[in-house]
Amino acid sequence: MRQYIMYYTHTQTHTVLCKSLRSLKKVMPEAIYVGKQNTI
Repeated sequence: MRQYIMYYTHTQTHTVLCKSLRSLKKVMPEAIYVGKQNTI
């Protein structure tokens, strides 16, 4: 049972992260580009 809960929370977190990443990429590609330029 514990493994199931762990798996469930893991997948939930994963989907949330993916969704937020996707929306971030949609909303601010320029900011990401600038950030990449700054890290180099």
